[in-house]
Amino acid sequence: MQGIVLGCGPSVGVPSLRWGWGACDPKNPKNQRTRSSFFFRTLQGSWLIDASPDLRYQCLAQGVKKINGVLCTHAHMDHIGGVGDLVAFAVSGPVLFYADSLTCEALKTMLPYAFLGNTQFIQLHPIQGLFYLFDIPVVSFIQNHGTSYSLGYRFPTWAYSTDLVELSEEAFDLLKGIDTWILACLSTLPNKKHAHLERVLTWVERVKPKRTILTHMNSDLDYNTLKDQLPFGVEPGFDGMVLSL
Repeated sequence: MQGIVLGCGPSVGVPSLRWGWGACDPKNPKNQRTRSSFFFRTLQGSWLIDASPDLRYQCLAQGVKKINGVLCTHAHMDHIGGVGDLVAFAVSGPVLFYADSLTCEALKTMLPYAFLGNTQFIQLHPIQGLFYLFDIPVVSFIQNHGTSYSLGYRFPTWAYSTDLVELSEEAFDLLKGIDTWILACLSTLPNKKHAHLERVLTWVERVKPKRTILTHMNSDLDYNTLKDQLPFGVEPGFDGMVLSL
């Protein structure tokens, strides 16, 4: 299974309109971060985790020409702002969209035309726990996102976790045995809604994946600086990063 980090930035991207490049070296292209979204391809289909507002640009940049479905983590705009662009992939039928019931209801309000008659290009699939992408089992699990929650996804050999500040004991049990963990790390500083570097590294030490890729990174995390200080097996992601899963 192949994956591509389409975007590894926070809700404002890097550089941001307010803070610019921050501590990130603008000469390093790996510091240019669009909003977080992830693409992966299986023998049966091509899939996204989240549809960021930068989805059109991301797909053009990485040559993504087919998407069977989307797994959504939550209904914040930096993770669903590109849903309208999915119309380009609804060639032989609606794009499948997996999300919790609250996110499904939010999308119905946000894009009512996407679900109506001849204009339908999204087919909602409310999920809770175990579901299947054709023959691939996936387990969704709840992540604490401060004043709300997001969904993490556990696949047979890897997992994806973004926009979280705490994990339950049940989530840690579910993550046991993964080879690769794509994990959000907003900043070096504590945050009420997002995990910071110190906390993320304690999680990695507990779960012990073979490889951890950091995503959803703010402008105070310069790529080279962060890479040099991370322990073995942990590395910052970058837009366009290709992974074997």
